[in-house]
Amino acid sequence: MDLTKSMPLAWQQFLLSVLFLVVVPLSAIVADLAIKGEVADQDLYLTLAVYFVATGATSRSQLILGVSIILSAAYFVSYGVVVARPLACPPIAPGHSLVADAVIYGFPLIFTAFSAIERYKRHVMKAEKFWDFG
Repeated sequence: MDLTKSMPLAWQQFLLSVLFLVVVPLSAIVADLAIKGEVADQDLYLTLAVYFVATGATSRSQLILGVSIILSAAYFVSYGVVVARPLACPPIAPGHSLVADAVIYGFPLIFTAFSAIERYKRHVMKAEKFWDFG
């Protein structure tokens, strides 16, 4: 079965954009989790900070761009705080609290959902090409 002939071009463009703009940038976190069984805070914060600003820059929504700049700045600051911790100083409590985890992972999930909705509108509803392969 030839998937490219059975799937409408607009859906191909949408799925390509999600693959390229969501899956690929966040694959480093998934790889860390798969290989090490955990993701170091500094790796998580740096990856998400770059993800936010890159996703916001490719958006046509001023709101998504603005939110991405704020989130990116917050995660860059978090990265700096984690990296600046002395190595000899153990964390006060192991792991994160439920509220901290909700913030750390919740913002990226919500942001990604809104970005995917925007991509859906652009590529499926308006039939805008992600990349023109000719």
